[in-house]
Amino acid sequence: MSLRLFLALTPPSNLRRELSSLLPPLAAEIGGRWPPPENLHLTLVFLGEQDTTRLGEIEAALEIACRREPFTARWGGLGVFPGWSRARVAYLGVNEGGEEMRDLAGKLRRALPPGIRETVSHRFTPHLTLARFREAPPEAALRRVAKVLAPMSWQSRVEAVELYQSRLFPDGARYQRLVRRALGT
Repeated sequence: MSLRLFLALTPPSNLRRELSSLLPPLAAEIGGRWPPPENLHLTLVFLGEQDTTRLGEIEAALEIACRREPFTARWGGLGVFPGWSRARVAYLGVNEGGEEMRDLAGKLRRALPPGIRETVSHRFTPHLTLARFREAPPEAALRRVAKVLAPMSWQSRVEAVELYQSRLFPDGARYQRLVRRALGT
């Protein structure tokens, strides 16, 4: 049996709560598909479909990579991939703690055994996906939303990495946490 898996950081509940009240008007402004607040996460490594017999190896890699101290993250600001005029993804940025997140993602990738490692052709950019677009929304609308989010910022301690299972349904993905590993252990 296989599971669709990813390793992620979960943003603090206060951030998810505040975003849940901010997201509906923003979604109305620019459209797109917005995840429910409980699905918000920062993916460190997407593992894709993995046989359940590999879970022990993934947990061992998680244990190795989490041998680092917790750190502070500051979340804020709207960004887009690949660019403002061709946006396919809108995200909440990471203003502090990004280097630590890149380091953690790199440690996870190196600790994973061959056959599980994610192949990435681009530099890891820490971000919290807010919306996905089939067609790019008007740049002016995106910039208005960015202006709304610009003065807002949330700080938290990053204290754990979590292994999630992702199940895809017609109305969107559902995530189930399988393992939580504290940093510094």
